[in-house]
Amino acid sequence: MLKHIQTQSHQSLINGVLIKNKIVKSCYYIDKLEKDAQERAKKVLKDAQSEAELFQEQAYLDGYKQGMLYALNQVLSFFTNQSDIVLNLQKQVDSYVREMLFEIVNNPDTLLVVLDEWLANIHTSEQSLLVTLPKTTKYSDVKLTEFIEKRWEGNVSINYHNQNHFIFHCGSYIAEFSPDKIIDSGCAALQKKYLSELSKKCKVLSDDMMDSFLHQKFADELSHGGDAL
Repeated sequence: MLKHIQTQSHQSLINGVLIKNKIVKSCYYIDKLEKDAQERAKKVLKDAQSEAELFQEQAYLDGYKQGMLYALNQVLSFFTNQSDIVLNLQKQVDSYVREMLFEIVNNPDTLLVVLDEWLANIHTSEQSLLVTLPKTTKYSDVKLTEFIEKRWEGNVSINYHNQNHFIFHCGSYIAEFSPDKIIDSGCAALQKKYLSELSKKCKVLSDDMMDSFLHQKFADELSHGGDAL
């Protein structure tokens, strides 16, 4: 008779996959990256304005209009770097999340929890249970066999293949557990949720700063009686 064994774990299941509490902390890490990006953009504006003021002073000697154009070009060059900042943050977050998810999905306890959840939905033990593992797996045959025997009354067969995913098969019931797909899916979901929004915020921030800068500089030009660009 199939028994349901309650596993003691302080970890959570999301879409059938074991997720450590560590993943929650990653959200704080991502939020910190977003704040750092905004602070970096503000610093870029401050540095650009300081340099522009120096160019403006020189402009009064060499010709105000030419100096202003040069100053604006320097500011624009600063803001074009915002895309590089976002790209660098994306790489950092992607690397961090992949390392974290790799540790989670390759933990031996993860497979046992996933297998336990799957077995709980199998309503017959008359047919043989076939478990196929990657040859590179770190799971112990003895530990896995002992785990299954406590939850499965039928025959069990454990095989290995060259692919990097796990297959559970019993009659018409079949399931696949792919660590690589979970990692790719997790990274894509986090990037879509956080980094795409970060990119938009950086662009809006840089556009607002540029508008503010141009407005101030043209106001200065008018107050000094300079020629309009």
